[in-house]
Order: sequence, then C-alpha cells, then structure tokens
Amino acid sequence: MGGPVARGILHIGGNSASEAGVYHACVGANVLFFECDPVMALRCQANAMAHSQRCVNSCLSNVSGTTTFNKANNDGMSSSLRTLGEHGDLYPDVELASAITVSTTRYDEWKTGIPKGLLPDMNVLVVDVQGMDYEVLQGLGVELEGFEVLLVEVSSVELYAGQRMAHEVDALVASLGFVCVDSCAPCDHCDRLYRKGISAADRWQAKVARTFPCGLDAFFTARLPGNRGNREVKIPLALRDIADWQAFLALSTPMLHDLCTSTSATMLRSHGTTAAGSAASVAVEEAETAEAVAAEIGACIAELQDNINGFIIDECNAAKDA
Repeated sequence: MGGPVARGILHIGGNSASEAGVYHACVGANVLFFECDPVMALRCQANAMAHSQRCVNSCLSNVSGTTTFNKANNDGMSSSLRTLGEHGDLYPDVELASAITVSTTRYDEWKTGIPKGLLPDMNVLVVDVQGMDYEVLQGLGVELEGFEVLLVEVSSVELYAGQRMAHEVDALVASLGFVCVDSCAPCDHCDRLYRKGISAADRWQAKVARTFPCGLDAFFTARLPGNRGNREVKIPLALRDIADWQAFLALSTPMLHDLCTSTSATMLRSHGTTAAGSAASVAVEEAETAEAVAAEIGACIAELQDNINGFIIDECNAAKDA
C-alpha cells in the first residue's frame, strides 16, 4: 500500500523537538513545532533552529481563552492541560509538580494571522498532546482537511481526567476521509497512523487489519457451522455500532461463500456422478447435485452469518455495558 510523499510536518506538542533531526532528513526545514510550556519552548526553539525549523510557543486547543497547564516532573513528557486520571495508577512515579496559566487558541484562528507564504507546505500532522488530541484536532477546523497523513497519540483508557477515547478520535478523522493504517488495534496508549485518499481496496484491508488482527479467515472459519462453540478466535471490538457490523457482514459475503464452498467439497464428492447411464440421466444428476450444493452453501452462509451476528451483538452489548 503506497502512501503520499511527505512535504512538510506540523508537530503539535513538540516538547524539546527531539525529532527535529529525523524530520530534517525527511523534509528538510519544512517543519513547524508547537509547544505550550514556555520554558520547554525555549529548548524546542533551539533544537528546531539547529535544523532551520521553527517552534511556536502557543497552546493549541478547540477554544480560545485561558486555562491551567499542569507541568509534570518527567521533563514535561506528561504535562497536560488536564489533570491525571489512570496515568497516576499506571505510572506512579509521574506527578504534576506545578501549574501555570496559559492562553489557548485554535490552530485555524492562529493561522489566519499569518501572512500567506510564511508557513511551510505541510501535509503531515503529528499530535502528541497528552489527553488533548481530540480537542487539538477539532481546533484545526477546515485546516485538517489539507493534511494527507496524521500521526496521533491516542488512548483507550482515561490516562488524563476527562480525555476523549481513541475510538472517538477515529470517528472524528474518519468523517474527513482518514483511515487508520497502523497501530489500529485497541491499545492503552499508542501512536495511531491515519491516511487520507486511499483506495477502496486499501480502505477495506485497513478496516480488516484493525478489526481482525488474528486474520479475517481465522475469525470466520471459527464460526462455521459446527464450530459455533469455538470462542478462541477473538476480535478486539474496534466498532461499537451494530448497524456498522451489518454493513461489514454484507461486504464479507464473497469470503463467506468461499469458506462455505470449501466445506461443501465432501458433498460434491458424495454426490459425484457415475459414467453409467444415459447422457440425459447424467445431466439430470449433475443438475440435482449442483442445486443441492448451492442450497447447502446458501444454508451455510446463512448459519455462519447468524453465528457471527449473534457474536457481534453480544460483544457490542458487552462493550456498552462495560
């Protein structure tokens, strides 16, 4: 699956701009960092300038105003506009050591004050903002549509109090045509890669990869008639909407047909015609065999879909109750 060529990078949540050298090897000076912490921003600016890049000391969000910025004791790596949630339990050595008042702004509003031609041509967006990823993406507004690749740090647990979850970020960027293509399985905390403008075939493969990391064949095979009790092949539930699963199953019908056809091979052999008899009788027997096999395949597909459907409904309900 080929991808777009990076022309420039917007990195929101730059910290000390430790990636400046790697970015320079990819896109040269076409990099813009944003760092909220005014002290850390000095280091960010120094490292960025060493590679002819820039760092802006500004706190991006989905609203313009003032708020509290909480500074962590791990060199700012866990600093956030939010207070700690489960982060404190998972990383007990990390604490919020101090707090300062900062001004926030939306990226789209900030950009309106910059004369055209002063910003690099950027088609890659990196968001690493400790629990504020959703709000920062919202704050890009229509500017988000101009990017082709997103690398967003997301969470499936509430590391920071009140933060939005990974599946909510997925839905937000999906509305603009972005599809997760890497690190898509549910994770406590990870960097998720999204791409825009991929083909329908690649979009399908990406959806299968993130929903069925064990392999789609394995998932369906485990639910063939006669195997309905096999619960060993699990899926991490990346989708929460039962209606979406119905559409997914409809798209999967060709694969279900192939699987059910293979399970009907024994029936084909048991109904094999003999050389004896007239050509007409052989033709009738072959037609009856084909009709019987087609009926079995149809019944197999229906039962398989029912098995999967019941499983999906159970999983969706379990996720909502969790």
